[in-house]
Amino acid sequence: WHERDYDNEYKSTTAKLFGTNTHAAILEPHIYRELKVKDSKTTSVDGCITRSDQKKIAKIVELVERSNPGWIHNIQTFGRNEFALTWTCLVTGVECKCLIDSYYENILTDLKTDKDGVDEQFEYTATGKYLYIGQSAMYTDGLIANGMPVDKTQILALKTQSPLQVGWWEVGKMALEQGRQLYQSLLRLWQATPEQDRVALPAHHGTIQPHSSLEPDEIEEF
Repeated sequence: WHERDYDNEYKSTTAKLFGTNTHAAILEPHIYRELKVKDSKTTSVDGCITRSDQKKIAKIVELVERSNPGWIHNIQTFGRNEFALTWTCLVTGVECKCLIDSYYENILTDLKTDKDGVDEQFEYTATGKYLYIGQSAMYTDGLIANGMPVDKTQILALKTQSPLQVGWWEVGKMALEQGRQLYQSLLRLWQATPEQDRVALPAHHGTIQPHSSLEPDEIEEF
C-alpha cells in the first residue's frame, strides 16, 4: 500500500526491524526470546537486537499491559497470532493473501509502530499518510471469508519515540466500508495492469479514515 520503490529489494531498516521485534515481543514471545542481544548501539540486524531497543520494547510491552491488563496473556495463550490467510475477493475475483497480527474472541487487532504520536498525530498518519483502513477492511474480509467472524476491528498504535505511548483505536463501520472501496479499487487497478508490470505488494503494508470512524479507546504514556 505504501508508495515505495518496488523495483528494489525489500530491505530491512532500523525502523522496520524495531517494528518486527516489537511485534514478536507482543505476539510471538518464543521468537523474541531467540534474538541475539548486541551490546553495540548501532542498528539492529535480522536475528539480533540492541540492548537499547530491548529496553525500549520492554517499556512498550509494559504500557500495553497497563492499558489493557491481561490482553497480552490472552492473545498469546488463547488467540491466533501472525498467521496467513488466502481467499478470493468476491467482488473482483482476485486471489488475495494477507498476514494477520492477532485474532482473539472475534476481534482483529493490527499492531502499528510509529515514531509519531498515537493521538491526533496518529490520526493524521493513519488517515493522510498510510490510509490504514484499506488494510483493516481487507484483513476483516479475509477473516470472514475463511469462516472467522469479526465483531470488532482495532489498531494498537505503538509510539516508538519518547515519550513512549500506546493507543487503542477502533475502526468503525463507515471506515471499514470506505476501506473496502479503496482496496477493491486497487484490486481492479491491478487486474487492469498488464501482467508483466504487476507487483506483489507486501501483505503487511496497508490502510484508516475518516476521523469520525476512528475512535481512541485508550492511550497510555511512559
